[in-house]
Amino acid sequence: MTVIPEDAIDGGIYMLIFFIVLWLYSSFQYANAEVAAAPPAAWNAESSITADKAKNAASGEKSKSDKPIISEEHLLLSFEIENSGKIASICLSENEDYIVYRFGTAVKTELEIYARESEEWGNFNYSCYPRVDSAREVKYNYSGNSKNKMAGVDLHYMSFKNGDYTYTVYEERYTPDNIPKTGVIITNFATGKTTRLAAAEDSQRGSLAYIINDPGAPEFLLNRMAIIEPLAYHTVNAGNTLARIADIYYGNHRYFTLIEQANDMVGVGSIKIGQVLIIPPKPESLE
Repeated sequence: MTVIPEDAIDGGIYMLIFFIVLWLYSSFQYANAEVAAAPPAAWNAESSITADKAKNAASGEKSKSDKPIISEEHLLLSFEIENSGKIASICLSENEDYIVYRFGTAVKTELEIYARESEEWGNFNYSCYPRVDSAREVKYNYSGNSKNKMAGVDLHYMSFKNGDYTYTVYEERYTPDNIPKTGVIITNFATGKTTRLAAAEDSQRGSLAYIINDPGAPEFLLNRMAIIEPLAYHTVNAGNTLARIADIYYGNHRYFTLIEQANDMVGVGSIKIGQVLIIPPKPESLE
C-alpha cells in the first residue's frame, strides 16, 4: 500500500483553496466591469415626457441616488458631460409632484436638487425663447418674432438653486443644421465664479423643448415658464451690415448668423434700409 506523504496532502489542499479564491475574485471583477460599462438608464428612455415612462431595471433594489433616473420618473433631459463620463439629467416624477436635477456617473449620483410641489416649486425656474406653434403663441401672448418658427433660434434654460450655487441647464439651437448645443452652467454667487460644462456630442436624450411643444406637458411647468423677449428690434440704417449689427449687440461680428436665423434670412445675403430686424438673445453656449 502506497502512503501519500502528509505534506503533499496539505500542499494539494492549499493549491485547491488558491484556485477557488482566484476563481471567485475573477468572477467578482467581471461583474463589476459589467456594471461600470453599463450605459446610464436615462439613455434608454423615450425622448418625450408623455411617452411611456423610462424604467431602470434595478430600480426596486437601488436607492434614488444610484441612477440618473428611477422607475417612478419620466426623463425630461439627460446628457453626458464632455470628456468626463459624468451625466447630467432632469427627471419628472410620475405623479408630477417633483422635478429633480441629478449629476454623477452611470452608477452613482453625486448631486441631487429637488423642487417639489409641496414647496411651491421654489428653487427652480424655466425660461425659453422658443420656436412657437400657433396654439402656444396665442395662449402665452408671445410678442417675439413671428418668423421664429422651425428656422429660428430656439433657447431653453432650466435652473436649480442649491445654497450659494445655481445650476442652469441649457439647450440651444441656433444654426441651420439644427444640432443642439447643450450643457450646464454652475454659478457660485458667493465667489462670482462660473463653470461651464458642455455636453458630449450625440449624448443628449430628451429635450426641454417638449415643455412648450408637447400638448401633454405638465401644467406646473407651463405655469413656471418665463418667455424671453428679443434683445432688441433694430431698424437697418445706411452702412449697416449683419456683421456690424451683431457687433453692436453681441460685441462680436461673427454672431451675425444668430440674426440670420432669427429672421429667417439664411442665404438671403442682403438687408435693406428701413428693414426691422429681430435681435435674439445671445445663447449661453456662446461665450
